[in-house]
Amino acid sequence: LMVVIFSEAAFADRKFMLSDFQMSPDGKLVAFQYQHKPQGLHRLGLINLETGALTPIPAPQGKHLGSPSFSYDGKRLAAVIGDNSAFSVSQIVVIDLATIQLTQVTEGREPRYYPVFQPGTDQILYVVGGLGIFYHLRLLNISDHTETTVLEKQDGFLVVISRPSFVTSTEIIFQAIAPSDPELKDAVKQLTESEFAQVSYRLRFGDHPELLFPHVESNRKAFFRPGLSWLSASENGNHVVVVYLSNVEPRTKGVGYNYEIFKLENGKLKQLTNVRSHIQAAHVSYKGSKVAFGSDPKRRREWDLFVLDMKTGKIRATNLLERL
Repeated sequence: LMVVIFSEAAFADRKFMLSDFQMSPDGKLVAFQYQHKPQGLHRLGLINLETGALTPIPAPQGKHLGSPSFSYDGKRLAAVIGDNSAFSVSQIVVIDLATIQLTQVTEGREPRYYPVFQPGTDQILYVVGGLGIFYHLRLLNISDHTETTVLEKQDGFLVVISRPSFVTSTEIIFQAIAPSDPELKDAVKQLTESEFAQVSYRLRFGDHPELLFPHVESNRKAFFRPGLSWLSASENGNHVVVVYLSNVEPRTKGVGYNYEIFKLENGKLKQLTNVRSHIQAAHVSYKGSKVAFGSDPKRRREWDLFVLDMKTGKIRATNLLERL
């Protein structure tokens, strides 16, 4: 891995915001998305958790770069590149981590989001939608640039599909809002009292989306709680990780909700952390050893990167925000 250390002098008088974290399959690297506040470009970087080295990933002049995701051998990243921060017109790029070179693998003027590598193949699954188009899913063959629609528009979602996680090579789990299918829409409404609630889904390729764990999602209706967020899974779904309200202290008076990292275990949510903070962008490594997440106890949208060791339960602070 080519390592370039960020210059402390270059960043001394700037303010940055971290907004996305992706753990490498082996839990040794974290790819992060950051932005110079308030109107700077989205950029990507890598932090090596063993050495502490930071590696910037350059982008073409004036372009936003975001939504990183590792290949399963840890040698490449998939990401999106676009002209604006909303990525309303964007392309998918593959980044070789040995050379930090970007290769564009799509063309056209579509909004593309959340590219993720498919296990065991040289294909990338990504979300397309917005601008009056129902969010749906396509599978891109990197070698010949052919595409297959995995989830059709008529079976898609009106508002959003969040980053999918592969459980097997032909099955994913993800979160989404406002399904187009009438029966699924009714099921969501009965479960949460709103057809526009974000809930979790399972999709087996060639089939239709189905609710992933409705018995867990229904808790928000019973206890008037926000739902699950930042769903991700390790290989074969051995670890399914989400962010949810603390079981110990769900709300601090005068401060707000306290979110924690949870694992779905035997059909129930098991709380793994007790940081009593505002947590976002949690992601479990493909091998299931670590979880990267952003935490901001002051609720100022100033998330810093922390890493949870799934074996020991210990949490490591990286001080990434200060280093930037």
